[in-house]
Amino acid sequence: MNKIIISIFILLWVAVGAMAQTATVTGTVTDDMGPVIGATVTVQGTSIGATTDLDGKFTLTSVPNVAKAVLIVRYVGMEEAKEPLKGRTSNINIHMKEAVGMLDDSQQLVTWPHSLSEEDALSTELTSFQQQLLALHQNGITALLAENDQVAELIFLACRTIGLRIPEDLCLCGFDDTSLSRSLEITSIHQDFESIGREASRILLSALENPAAEPEKIVLPVTLVPRASSLRMIKTES
Repeated sequence: MNKIIISIFILLWVAVGAMAQTATVTGTVTDDMGPVIGATVTVQGTSIGATTDLDGKFTLTSVPNVAKAVLIVRYVGMEEAKEPLKGRTSNINIHMKEAVGMLDDSQQLVTWPHSLSEEDALSTELTSFQQQLLALHQNGITALLAENDQVAELIFLACRTIGLRIPEDLCLCGFDDTSLSRSLEITSIHQDFESIGREASRILLSALENPAAEPEKIVLPVTLVPRASSLRMIKTES
């Protein structure tokens, strides 16, 4: 019985010790103009992260080893900022500087590789994704290139939810040229999937027949298919 009690005590002590090693960290990200909305704040070397809100504030939970933890802050058009916590857990003020060499031209292109959901796009309560779209627009970004048409659709829906007009406020381009982009009139990049499959099969069979052969690199052409989501930019460039 005594052994059982001692074992339970040891387990509780270990659990409490583990919880004591993590902390909740709060702070604010600013630049020369004020709060930075939609900046990404992560703990270096971990998957812990958050996005700044409309006041530039962020909250990180379960941050390990705050004595040595370092925060990494990233935002479009800004230099990456690093902030060692040195044991601090609140009132972490991080100031960002404009990246050297950024174009002054208001027409800039930003890629959007994030994994998104319909809830991120359609929520009536402002999501971090919607905040980032608003911040991009406020900072002069005029075009978004999505990694595929599904992401482009979510950007399209999110913009409509928060009152950003496409293409008047933001031009949008997807990738794959699926029926989704065609139905929403979203500009997209067309890929020849039949040729991709055919070439992939040929390379695979060739590698099986001759494993010692040098890897083969093939570049297949793609085609830009302009639609209503980028007409403003097309007219400006022409």
